Amino acid sequence: MKSFFAALLTMEGVLTLGLCVALELIIIFIVYQYFHNIAGSLAFSLIVFGPASLFVGPKLYRYFSR
Repeated sequence: MKSFFAALLTMEGVLTLGLCVALELIIIFIVYQYFHNIAGSLAFSLIVFGPASLFVGPKLYRYFSR
């Protein structure tokens, strides 16, 4: 098994990180429309979507590395 940083430097790692970051930004934008407060949006996004991203990220990486 590769180390975290070695895996991140592969194309699969870049794709996975890019998708997770894009989804996080979309969630922040949607929540910002509701709260009208960037601090609340960031907190909500990290609390709600952060754990989901940690759960989905490795599965996406394994999918891309097939």
